[in-house]
Amino acid sequence: MDKEGMNGYLKKISAFVSITIVLGLAIWLFAKDSALNNFADAFSRFGLQSIILGTVLGAAVHLAGAFRFWILLRDVSDNVSFKSASRIFFISTLGGLLFFQFFGQMAARSVLLERRGIPVEDTMLLSLVE
Repeated sequence: MDKEGMNGYLKKISAFVSITIVLGLAIWLFAKDSALNNFADAFSRFGLQSIILGTVLGAAVHLAGAFRFWILLRDVSDNVSFKSASRIFFISTLGGLLFFQFFGQMAARSVLLERRGIPVEDTMLLSLVE
């Protein structure tokens, strides 16, 4: 295995280990002090229909936002599929949840769209219009 292949392999292992540690820590913190029991109790108060309706409506809102983002993105770049635009929209939404909303969303979009050859300035304008 050449040096570049080994570096890619080590990066994947490092990412896997990091994600495993973070998820393990999150689960431990969540389960600590019977927070899991409180969550299960609160969750059991909802009916199955409410949970399904909330899931379906959440997915519909995501698809509508992704569609809006795709329509705006087509003005900037012609070669972006709906599937790609939906992924970028979803990942940038997660970025907004993990960091401050605007900064996280802009940072994630800027990186992902720059990889597709769309300048950061166009990404900022796109997010402003959106």
